[in-house]
Amino acid sequence: MRFLHTADWHLGRLFRATPLIDDQAWMLDRLLERSRDARLDAIVLAGDVYDRAVPPAEAVALFSQTLERVVKDLKVPLVLISGNHDSPERLAFAGGLLRDLGVHIVTQPGPGHEPLVLADNHGPVHFHSVPYVDPPTVRQYFNAADVHTHQAAMALCVSDIRGRLDPSARHVLLAHAFVRGMRTSESERPLSVGGSGEVDATTFDGFHYVALGHLHAPQAVGAEHIRYCGSPLKYSFSEVDHAKQFVVVEMDAAGRCSIESTPVKPRRDLRVVRGRLTEIIAAAATDPAREDYLKVVLEDAGA
Repeated sequence: MRFLHTADWHLGRLFRATPLIDDQAWMLDRLLERSRDARLDAIVLAGDVYDRAVPPAEAVALFSQTLERVVKDLKVPLVLISGNHDSPERLAFAGGLLRDLGVHIVTQPGPGHEPLVLADNHGPVHFHSVPYVDPPTVRQYFNAADVHTHQAAMALCVSDIRGRLDPSARHVLLAHAFVRGMRTSESERPLSVGGSGEVDATTFDGFHYVALGHLHAPQAVGAEHIRYCGSPLKYSFSEVDHAKQFVVVEMDAAGRCSIESTPVKPRRDLRVVRGRLTEIIAAAATDPAREDYLKVVLEDAGA
């Protein structure tokens, strides 16, 4: 089974009041090219499709165009969950109709969610989903009055799924969460204050692969099969040194996963430039990437 793990597109985001929609359209072109070349069985999108709950019209149009290309051109199933930047109700629009076309949108927690079941030559693979949920939402859906932290909320959602796993199948979990101790950046919206938004990596034990969204740096969470793919674009200067990538996962008959990471070449990069003002101005004249987004650190005396 081969699938692309992606997340944190943040369509409609602004960078210092500059719309990034053209950069995001470029990125999605590259993502679809990579998906075509990788001969995928599925795509999983682990939340934060949009940058805000009420996205601008051009962001909605870009997402609509992307879904159409996945359905008509790639012809592979897409499983996506909502993140903390998304409006669950808006993202779920036309979800029943889209499901018939192979686009599976999950924006609310269980109990009792049925997984998407796909099959390869080795048998079935079950794709389970836990969208971003806060404790009040989980208390409501599970009638669980004792859920007061994101850890308790995620643990309850995952244990509900784990209790119904088919032992003869392989299992992939999508989740949008902040795992304790992982690398963060300033462009991620905090889930809570005081650490109550964090969850333990052990919460995700028992799955063959865990596709996480929320953190923008690509990174494994302890084991290689539990990972953040990271955002495909840099969204703040704290991400300057991130190696953005497209992550393709190949799962064998036993559920063991190998990771293929392909660097993302952005339309315009984020860079930090240091030096004297005259040197920076002179270098800009011949810089082939002069349209990049720059943070300039002047090293002139008295600067």
